[in-house]
Amino acid sequence: MYTRIYDKFFESKDILSLPYEIRFTYLYFLAGKHRNIIGLYKMPLNYVSADLYLSIAEVKNHIVELCKKGLIKYDAKQEIILIKKFLIYNKIDNPNQAKKAYGRLIELPQTELLEDFKEIVFSLDLTEGKMKQFQKAFDLIEKRQKETVPKPFENPFECLCETVMVTVPQTVMVTVPQTLEKNNIEGLGEQEKEEEEERRKKKEEEKKPQDLFNPNICQKKKRKIPYDKIVENYNKILTPELPKINKLTDKRKRAIKKLCEEVPEFNTLSAFVSYFKIVKKDDFLMGRTPRDEKHKNWIPSFCFLLEVDRVVDLVEKFKHKQKHINNSNGNGHKKPEVIDYTELRLKKEMEGIKSNG
Repeated sequence: MYTRIYDKFFESKDILSLPYEIRFTYLYFLAGKHRNIIGLYKMPLNYVSADLYLSIAEVKNHIVELCKKGLIKYDAKQEIILIKKFLIYNKIDNPNQAKKAYGRLIELPQTELLEDFKEIVFSLDLTEGKMKQFQKAFDLIEKRQKETVPKPFENPFECLCETVMVTVPQTVMVTVPQTLEKNNIEGLGEQEKEEEEERRKKKEEEKKPQDLFNPNICQKKKRKIPYDKIVENYNKILTPELPKINKLTDKRKRAIKKLCEEVPEFNTLSAFVSYFKIVKKDDFLMGRTPRDEKHKNWIPSFCFLLEVDRVVDLVEKFKHKQKHINNSNGNGHKKPEVIDYTELRLKKEMEGIKSNG
């Protein structure tokens, strides 16, 4: 969408009488990214503040000055702006634009600026077809309205100021003794301590690294899955024995995502790295053991290795094997003592020398 801004704009006395900053704000309303085809649109103060690097107070001041000049009207309750001469210089040229104007008009919330907009539309020299679209929108909006809307203020922010001004009666003022401190209020200090302790424990749990071999870990907080890093570590650990992954396809992404969702331990990159190292130690998967004729040239694929049941099975077998190794005999018996026969022989010789002496 483009907006027509004629060269006379820069010669207008109304425009030239404004400070430079307010002129720039008006240009922003005319041609900014939030405008629409009818010049009546939602324009929150925060948007203006962020786009033009102005404070909210400055934005309000600019809008008030533009309202006084009769260039715009602003509904502060709904945060809707009306540029009064927008449709005069940016006419609805064809039926498609008229349909688009209808859509933009009916999607707006109820606003006190509708009557002003009607006057502008009816003053335009529109064809019957274009006017029909506007009339259709006005009829639909009138059906939605349940109560009349007051006329807009000259200063659009007066209505907001009136609603927040409250007179507090002196009778509600209470003097609190200095000896009554926060932590001395009965029950309040203990409750705060408990809440603080819970927050501290929660932070500590979040900081703990995820352990692939701890079945009690289940992190509820969702994290962004590092797809590229997972593939990078797969290639680093498992190639060249297994084919290198050159492209991260949708199928491979789904396999990674499914594993992360169904096995909570796999919510960190370190878990995948640990698993790939387990695969690396598996002689069958890495092709280090002989296979039958049927599976002679078989190579496990990336998706095959990340199937949930297969991952769980491999990890459980690895844990069992590690436990077996750590348990010397595998039955819980103590490791047999190794006898140093050289030391025993020397002791006997020394005993013989003493007895002969």
